[in-house]
Amino acid sequence: KIFGIKYDDNFKEIEKKIENKIREIDPSLLFASSYFSRLLSSKIKSLEEIMEQSKEESNLFVRVVKKLLFSVSSHKPLLV
Repeated sequence: KIFGIKYDDNFKEIEKKIENKIREIDPSLLFASSYFSRLLSSKIKSLEEIMEQSKEESNLFVRVVKKLLFSVSSHKPLLV
């Protein structure tokens, strides 16, 4: 929902939406778009698979998720 992805979007559309949203929130975190692309693709089965990556990659991923959630919640209330 954060990225505005629809069920019938193809992979290229998904990547573009992810990049645009991250660029809108904080362009310095654009490198993280590949993590979200993999998370939302059929190649990754769970969030745990992404978190199994190196500790540094996991920390960067968590940082991006926090920024995204903060950005979205500042526009409207976010229930977690």
